[in-house]
Amino acid sequence: MIVTYDNTDFKHSASIIAERLSCAVGKDDKLHDLTLTLRDLPESSNYILELCLNARTPPLKLVLDFNNQHFRFRKSHGGGKRQHIVRAMGLHKQPALRIIDATAGMGADSFVLACHSANMTLVEQHPILSLMLENAVTQALEIPELSEIASRMHVCSNTNSIELLSAPDINKKYDVIYLDPMYPERNKKQAKAKKNMQIIQYLLADFENQDELLFNTALASGVKRIVVKRPIAADSLLQMKPHSVIESTNTRYDIYINKKGSEPFYFNK
Repeated sequence: MIVTYDNTDFKHSASIIAERLSCAVGKDDKLHDLTLTLRDLPESSNYILELCLNARTPPLKLVLDFNNQHFRFRKSHGGGKRQHIVRAMGLHKQPALRIIDATAGMGADSFVLACHSANMTLVEQHPILSLMLENAVTQALEIPELSEIASRMHVCSNTNSIELLSAPDINKKYDVIYLDPMYPERNKKQAKAKKNMQIIQYLLADFENQDELLFNTALASGVKRIVVKRPIAADSLLQMKPHSVIESTNTRYDIYINKKGSEPFYFNK
């Protein structure tokens, strides 16, 4: 892993990022498996982060930009309150919910929910992805048509999801916990995952799978609603039957409601 920059004005920022990631600042010589580059943004004094996975041929690149074509389309043509994820959170009935995205990844779901009034706390266990989320939110704050949405997206990089969900009175600070665990591995006969997902899978390969611990911690938090995103045919986490389910073509949202409000869940599997 190495951090690089294409503008000498970013040298100091590159050093700070390298220190956070416990790596060096240097030239992108392709000898490292990963390169994180601070790149110029047109008409801005800031930079955007580009991650390059050199361990693939050809190398794969990832940029998180909430102002790109994909996110602009989601913002304008996402389906409004009818979206499955919006309904799963309860935003179609109660706006401005406080939601923890405890497996934030590339922030796509958090962006959609923030577009629909949710106040999002994003937590991502991989430090590179967490940095890229911070950077993407910072850039979005400078764009007039995105600034209000970005102001509802807080990237929490000073803790992990287990610690956050275990904090005292967490149920008084948040209304919903959202979990999007990594999907089960694909059958070898299936097509490869999209390039962005290949990069994330590479980054998380050495991380311990904490899906069950995270789910158990969420259940014990006392937060009223927990939503778990699953492939349409996958088993429920811990084989625990949800109170309700919202399904789309390839995805479903398992919804768990804590009817006692402030007490942990108690389920029979």
